Amino acid sequence: MCIRDSPMLSVDMLSSPMLSSPTLNGGAGAVWEKNPGMGTDTSGTLNAGEELQFKLSETASINQVLTALWTMNNFEDMYLHFGIGLAASVTSNTEIKIEFLDDYKNVTPSSDIKKNDTAVLASFLFKF
Repeated sequence: MCIRDSPMLSVDMLSSPMLSSPTLNGGAGAVWEKNPGMGTDTSGTLNAGEELQFKLSETASINQVLTALWTMNNFEDMYLHFGIGLAASVTSNTEIKIEFLDDYKNVTPSSDIKKNDTAVLASFLFKF
């Protein structure tokens, strides 16, 4: 279990008709990491990230996010999150989305634990 508390400062970049809502993020915070059979590890953190959304049409878009978090007591201990997805409106109140996610932790509590975890998600969203 890992609890992260990292306030972010966002900066909106210039956008074009296809590129909407690009954002850069940065901040500092704290992390408490508790793994089975081990004590709680606490550290300050630095984080940075970016998010992009490309409008393919009025009803379809590609979303991309990249976030990095470093612990202050060991900069080699970093957590990276990458996601890319395609979303399309089915009706004015529904959307279908497929995305690929990759989470990478450079320093794991044991060599038996993989450093990265990937997932492909398919979602059907309702807008209220």
